Amino acid sequence: MESSLLREKALDVLALEHDATAAEIKEAYRDLVKVWHPDRFGDDPKLRRKAEEKLQQINEAYRALQSPARPDSSGGTATR
Repeated sequence: MESSLLREKALDVLALEHDATAAEIKEAYRDLVKVWHPDRFGDDPKLRRKAEEKLQQINEAYRALQSPARPDSSGGTATR
């Protein structure tokens, strides 16, 4: 159940619906990286910091959605 909550939060960060496909997830990720990339805010340290924080959230959400199947459904531990 915890992993489903993690997935829902990750989808929320990427502004996607719960039934988003892998292609939709990738597209949303790429779009948000372009919008929030800190290099776009190079002349404003405050905005650059905010962009770095937002980009970190976006990256974490994308990684969570790309992670292997949940441990309870695979019957074993996740591999690296």
